Parts: sequence; C-alpha cells; structure tokens
Amino acid sequence: MSWPGPTPTPDPGPQQFTPDQGSSTPSPPDVPHDEYQPPFQEFDPPVGPPLVWLACAAALVLASFTAFFIAPGATVGVVGWVLGGPLAIGAMAFFITADGKRRATGNYAPTDLALWGRRVIICAALLAVCLNAWIIAHDVARGIWR
Repeated sequence: MSWPGPTPTPDPGPQQFTPDQGSSTPSPPDVPHDEYQPPFQEFDPPVGPPLVWLACAAALVLASFTAFFIAPGATVGVVGWVLGGPLAIGAMAFFITADGKRRATGNYAPTDLALWGRRVIICAALLAVCLNAWIIAHDVARGIWR
C-alpha cells in the first residue's frame, strides 16, 4: 500500500562534527577557538529583604519598652502601647509585603537576619503591648491615671 504525497528521503548517515557546531555563540574568525570568550553579560545583583522596615519596627518596639520601664503611668502606657502595637506591627506588615514582592521577582537572596528578626520583633511587640496594657489596666483599676 502506498501513501499519496512525496516519498521520504533516506538518512544521509552520520555527519562530521566540527567544534563550531556545538557552541551557541560562534567564535570570530581571527581568534582561535580555545581562546575565545563570549561577551560579558551583566546580571542584576540579587535583592535582599527590606531591612529598613525591619529596623523601623525594631526601633518602635524598643521605644515601647523604654516607655514601659522609664516612665510608668497610664498616659505613657498608652504611648508605649501605640508604639509597640499598631505602629510596630504596621511596620512589620510593610516589611512582609515588600519582602513578598521581592521574593516573587526570582532574583532574591534571603538572609538569616530577616528570618529571625521577623520572629523576634513580633514576639517582642506582643510582650511590649502586654506590658503597657497591664500598666494602663493597673492605673485605671486603681483610679490613679497619670
């Protein structure tokens, strides 16, 4: 049984391999093949986590602890609670959002500082909020708001 159309051509057999056939960039004719180097391709350096936001959150948590230990009182407790709570957690939210965007680029270099710093700052912020809330509750319960 024959099929309509052109007949296939036979395989010509093994072909001779030359060094220039395997390279993706051909070497110029005036440079020997073993001395040729392809042109330098410049790549963007890998980006890391946005440590500015992490440092900002750490400074806010530190200010919250300072408010608790230096000046006890409900008014200063409210200031410490705001610094360690909404502001520090907000800075961590900016850090996590920016870090996620940088991770999505594919050109990201993670650091242990960011990994452990995130954990430590969130736990420290929780502790600072609890301590300042305790001062506020203590002064309100005693009726000595100052």
